[in-house]
Amino acid sequence: MSVPPAFGDIGKNASDLFKKGYTLGQVKLEASSTARNGCEFKVVTASGDSRVSGSLEAKQKVSKYGLTATGKWNTDNAFNLNVAVENKLVDGLKLTFDSSITPHAGRRTANAKATYKRPHVQSTAALNLNGSNTEVRVEDVFSYEKFIGGFGATYNVTGGSLGAHNVALAYEAADFGVSAAVGNFASSRNGMNISASLFHRVCDHLQAGAQVRHVVGASDATSLDIATKYTCNSSGSSLQAKVNTQGILGLSYGVSVRPGVKMTLSTSVDTLHLDQPKHQLGLGIDLSSK
Repeated sequence: MSVPPAFGDIGKNASDLFKKGYTLGQVKLEASSTARNGCEFKVVTASGDSRVSGSLEAKQKVSKYGLTATGKWNTDNAFNLNVAVENKLVDGLKLTFDSSITPHAGRRTANAKATYKRPHVQSTAALNLNGSNTEVRVEDVFSYEKFIGGFGATYNVTGGSLGAHNVALAYEAADFGVSAAVGNFASSRNGMNISASLFHRVCDHLQAGAQVRHVVGASDATSLDIATKYTCNSSGSSLQAKVNTQGILGLSYGVSVRPGVKMTLSTSVDTLHLDQPKHQLGLGIDLSSK
């Protein structure tokens, strides 16, 4: 009896084909290491849009108390602290407190979340405090054999109004999965969005996926995205490609230079406007001592 995924992870296999492995419009360097006491460090720096940004993160786990503390600072001078306690108060319960502060801008946020996992069910309740705005988010996911269903809703306490709300259904098999979701269905007709995705593991080396989205409104816009990924297990390299109905073609090549060193080169080409400066290149380098 397995625990279903979080609501945001329904259809994740398909969405990962479009999101992961692409570093566009920037040069990004990520380095991670682990100290002898188990403390994990990660440094990320990126150059793009005529600016250089970076962040420093440290994570420490205390298994005896089920505690994980993560601190993060970035070059926007924002500080973030995340503390989580899992499987201590109640088996399957995870409590998370997350806060951030940007001193020079006077911005402060705080979030508290409780996640409960049991066979066939995962429930989450979150309280988000963002300045003078307070929101409550509730998500529930249920599973039966290979079927998964869930819903999520946000309520704006400050304004007394219903925010983003979604329902999703999925079928997950060993080599393929399909999912569908409807968002903001209780609001006015304009703004309701419908999406569906398909993921197929063709073989051990090849994956393929598709996504379709329709936004109900004046334009009634519909988009279709198709993606694939080929992995060469012998060399650790991978080749990815994706294209959408707007004519944007994305290509990515990732290679493991040596253990702990991975390089990714990616590009995005506007095939409908080849003569215009809308194309992008990106380079990503990951260094890890794990």
